[in-house]
Amino acid sequence: MATITWALEADFDRDTTYEADLTGYIEHPGAGVRISRGVGRDGRPQASKFTVVLSNRDGAFTPQNGESPFFGLLVPGVPVRLTATHNAVARTIWTGYAMQWRCSWQQGAWPVCSVSCEDIFWFLQNGDPVNVTASTSRDTDEALVAIMDALGLTADDRDFDDGIQVLPMHFAVGQEPAEAMMAVVASELGGLLYPDALGRIRFEARNSRLGTAIDDTWGDGTAILPVAVEYDLNPMEVYTHVTARSTRFRTGQDETKIFEVSENMFTKPAATSRALAAGEVYERTFQANSAFYGAIVTPEAVYDYTANDAQNGTGTDRTGLLEVTVTDLGSGRFRLRWRNTHSATIYVTKFQLRGTPVEFFADRAEAVFSKGVPGLKAGKSLQFDVPFAGDTGQKLRDYAYQELRVGRYAWPVVRLAFKAAFDDEIAALLDADLGHLIRFGDLDAELHESARVDDWWYIEALDYQVPPDWGGEVFDVKVTLVPSYVYRNLDAIVFDTFDRADASGDLGTAFSGDVWADDTGFDISGGYAVPNSTGLQVPNLVVA
Repeated sequence: MATITWALEADFDRDTTYEADLTGYIEHPGAGVRISRGVGRDGRPQASKFTVVLSNRDGAFTPQNGESPFFGLLVPGVPVRLTATHNAVARTIWTGYAMQWRCSWQQGAWPVCSVSCEDIFWFLQNGDPVNVTASTSRDTDEALVAIMDALGLTADDRDFDDGIQVLPMHFAVGQEPAEAMMAVVASELGGLLYPDALGRIRFEARNSRLGTAIDDTWGDGTAILPVAVEYDLNPMEVYTHVTARSTRFRTGQDETKIFEVSENMFTKPAATSRALAAGEVYERTFQANSAFYGAIVTPEAVYDYTANDAQNGTGTDRTGLLEVTVTDLGSGRFRLRWRNTHSATIYVTKFQLRGTPVEFFADRAEAVFSKGVPGLKAGKSLQFDVPFAGDTGQKLRDYAYQELRVGRYAWPVVRLAFKAAFDDEIAALLDADLGHLIRFGDLDAELHESARVDDWWYIEALDYQVPPDWGGEVFDVKVTLVPSYVYRNLDAIVFDTFDRADASGDLGTAFSGDVWADDTGFDISGGYAVPNSTGLQVPNLVVA
């Protein structure tokens, strides 16, 4: 067996070179390295965790130690990565950021520094709220890029498929970055978002998880054999009622008044105009009630604003001495700046802003399907929102029905535990990443009772435990798998509910809009397709 050369490196100066090698600090009596990565059962990404205990016997990680080579550098957000070289092949196992350096001292023990690290999703979950200008021409990956741009992330921080779903409207207004991105992913109608081993945000479009080509084969007939298998069939995942809701948007009338200041020409009970002393500047940022589709109209003197040397507007007109600047910040946010160029105080007696508002309907379109499970006492409901995909066409309806057909059957989660000890097994587990499609079989019961599975599975979670002395030793890996068949090709789906008028010798047009063929031997009766003869016939729908 070839040994593994592990390396933990830090990029303290953030120039992407990872110049600081921390590998030698991972030693006994520390706890080694623990990595936990995954996607939740609800499809939401989970920020991966990386923890490591570093030896601090020379004081290198004591923050106030002026002689430390890392003095002044032990701050939150230091880029770090873990790599493993095996049989001359270098692999990056995890990439992220050291967020907490916690040093501890105990009598009779070596001092240590426990480092807690997070991946890029930490910044999505904790970053400043983002504002993205409304657009009617983005597809899903373009919308995700717009959110990343607003957050200040770059192309190096992402690995995106080309989005399938074109969004009739997209914007973000003061929204947490992670929530803004998940709204877009939900609008892909089957997309997935998660962090990859290189520390990037990975977006899979809905046609990327169709199980057409495997990444590796594990289990029977291979050297990649788990020491333990857990098959978890959770009936709580079964649902018999699905509601999918979309939001309908429309653009309002051009040059609609979208904002006005509260201090204006009101004279009852008292005038409340805004006073500006000579040379005074008033500057504020505002959030309007709507995201804007069109550009803000440049305010026009007299029509949009007026100024006067009397608070109630009865004095000399000073509109020409009021300098007005409006900066469109996108998504209904704008910066308003007034400057009094007069030699005395003036009062802003009127100000309004015009633009094209984006409106949405409160009565949201829904696609609703129910189908019970025989023998199940009570079903379970699934409700999900599709914020930006709209309700045109049939995609929303098809997606809801697809989710119902999957949800009527409990599907398993398989958890595998490995002790990576042989070259082929080590290579496979170091190569494994979230989203990989694995064929795993466990049918051989010669040595022990097997799980009786042989299927294609997606990796949903990975958990690495690496010992503290590195040294090419065996390391532990836990892998969580979900069956690939729970994902469907939304763009090639046909189905029928038969809830239409009874018919003889003809199944007609399916609910999905496709016409049945070879169906003369079947009738529609009471919401079911039933044979009308004993002859063999196989009705079919052509999948586009």
